Amino acid sequence: MTLKEEKELNTFINENLKSGRICISKSQYTALYFFIPKKDRSKQLVQDYQKIN
Repeated sequence: MTLKEEKELNTFINENLKSGRICISKSQYTALYFFIPKKDRSKQLVQDYQKIN
C-alpha cells in the first residue's frame, strides 16, 4: 500500500467511525482490503472475504 493509499484509508476509517457506519472490532478474524480505481479516478475500498468464508 502506498503512503497516499494509507492516508486515504485512515481518512476513510476515521470518517466512517465518526458517522457510525463502522465500529472497532476485537475479532480474531480479519479480511484483506485494497483499493480499486473507479471511473472518476477516485478509489473504492474493497474487502476480500474469500479466506474467511
